[in-house]
Amino acid sequence: MTTNEMFQIATLAGYVKIAPALYLSSQTCILEEQKAWLEDDVRKKLDLSSHPFWVTTDDDKSIVGINDESELRQLLAKIESHATE
Repeated sequence: MTTNEMFQIATLAGYVKIAPALYLSSQTCILEEQKAWLEDDVRKKLDLSSHPFWVTTDDDKSIVGINDESELRQLLAKIESHATE
């Protein structure tokens, strides 16, 4: 799947799985999810309106704001390079 397709799906469906345990979510979707997070969750206080997309993990330990396809490609390349080390 191309990064363009990932953005299109996330925009339409709210989120899309982009790699094992990794998801791309639209700002609208992540803002709705944030409402359900527990008050003591550190992510609850994040300004999720600052980026149009967010990459999250299955374990909810990482959340990264993404502005465009270039940033997503860079993040995926970085993750891939760490996976092969």
